[in-house]
Amino acid sequence: MARTILQAAWHILKEDVDYQERGGDYFDHLNEEKTKGYLLKRLEKLGFEVELKSRKATA
Repeated sequence: MARTILQAAWHILKEDVDYQERGGDYFDHLNEEKTKGYLLKRLEKLGFEVELKSRKATA
């Protein structure tokens, strides 16, 4: 963890850019199909049968 923080600080200082918090679910949204597959496999290993339905976007 310390290495990651140090790398981020180095990049910010070297490139003279502002720090931007990406949020706790940043990596979930980065590759949503991969995340979906991973989570489905985990639930199936726990003994669940899963059926996915898309939700319509709320405006």
